[in-house]
Amino acid sequence: CIVVNEISKTIWNWRKTVKKFKKIYIETTNLCNLKCNFCPQISRKLDFMSVDSFSKIINKIAPYTNHVYLHLM
Repeated sequence: CIVVNEISKTIWNWRKTVKKFKKIYIETTNLCNLKCNFCPQISRKLDFMSVDSFSKIINKIAPYTNHVYLHLM
């Protein structure tokens, strides 16, 4: 139990010292019909991010930023 407490303290101290990103962009969809000449052509399946995936990502990145921007391909 003492070892677990020490590990938890170490992890907590490390997380406090990790610098945060100014902002993080999340691409919620790769659908776009503009066909801009400067955009790369992708071979990924065109789709929208699920609400479940979005929630998981938000929960994982929450400690690392105060600003999340939604990015469309």
